[in-house]
Amino acid sequence: INLYLENGYEQKDLQVLAPMYDGSIGIYALNDLLQDIFNPKSIDKKEKNKHIKLRVMAIYDGKLMLKQENGIWDLYYHDYLLYGENYESCLKRIVGSENFHSVKFDEKYNFTMPREDRLTLLHTLVLNNSEIENLNSEEYKFWPADQLRLEMKSSIFSPQLQRDLEVHLARLEATFSLFPDNI
Repeated sequence: INLYLENGYEQKDLQVLAPMYDGSIGIYALNDLLQDIFNPKSIDKKEKNKHIKLRVMAIYDGKLMLKQENGIWDLYYHDYLLYGENYESCLKRIVGSENFHSVKFDEKYNFTMPREDRLTLLHTLVLNNSEIENLNSEEYKFWPADQLRLEMKSSIFSPQLQRDLEVHLARLEATFSLFPDNI
């Protein structure tokens, strides 16, 4: 990149392609590298605020509900707290106001990756039959604990889900054993 810039090319003239998301030549690593070249951090400039992320683990019939985006599986309900939005309205927006009162808070942690460093709040929602009927079945898949454990080392899950998988599995099994009639 520096060689092209030194030879008169401008940022708008360059296009960088990456064969994968992770790894030393993946999109995340290249994004960090390009950001350091084109938009370096400085004490004199205010950096963007890191937004709080809310993640809700939806459980139905003893299984974890996941959705696939760009070939990667992640929690069905997750989003960022928007500027000016309060915590309660964000949860209602993510899970729907009809499910809001069933959401239980589980854990608060900082999720750290080269690309992402933010406060994350993890919640659990146990769904019932009527809530499942209102969802488009092509948007999600229910994963039993044994299948999640089997696929845990593969790269089909988002990095954040991969990091949280043990927490999710423990919560999934605890919820199923404590409330089998509700699931």
